[in-house]
Amino acid sequence: MARKSGMLPALSWASHVWLARFALHPHPRPFSLRRRLGEGGHALVSAGLGEPIGIHLAMAVQQDNATDQMPSRAWHLRRMAYNYGMVENRTQGKVVLTRVKWCTSFLCRLRGLTFRRHLAPDEGLLLVEGRASIAATAIHMFFVFFPIAAIWLDDSFCVVDAKLARPFRPFYAPRAPARYILEAAPALLDQVAIGDQLHIVK
Repeated sequence: MARKSGMLPALSWASHVWLARFALHPHPRPFSLRRRLGEGGHALVSAGLGEPIGIHLAMAVQQDNATDQMPSRAWHLRRMAYNYGMVENRTQGKVVLTRVKWCTSFLCRLRGLTFRRHLAPDEGLLLVEGRASIAATAIHMFFVFFPIAAIWLDDSFCVVDAKLARPFRPFYAPRAPARYILEAAPALLDQVAIGDQLHIVK
């Protein structure tokens, strides 16, 4: 049927899906969520995340602020935001890296620095294992396209080994059991030595 002039344009299929979703599942509308969640929720909803994602994050923040029970999604988001730190060499009394990412999950450790093209001089990656081991902290350099400094640390963040790892080499392992592997630009080898005590500041 032809649309008369002055009427609203026909709804797209996406709009129909959106309206049907709210008809079947009576969630609160975005404007009411902004009103309920306040300025913080409004900022999240209005951010470049898009309406649905912003709404869910805003609701998670409100829920997390209202209760101190089990960690919510907002708690995990904040933890991700604070998942970076800096490395201080306490033996030599200086900061050696200012942007180090903690890599605690299996997928993060599996990926490591593969397919990266470079590392900034102040950037690093700290791979965290569950316990000190030689085999578990061995690394490979497949699909890592630049040399890196590989620093192995024990449970107390004392350096037990340090090597220059070259691209596409199959295997590097520490000489002693380690729990942490610090990967950074090769210049880090000039700032740490075996036996140095490092400190990670988050």
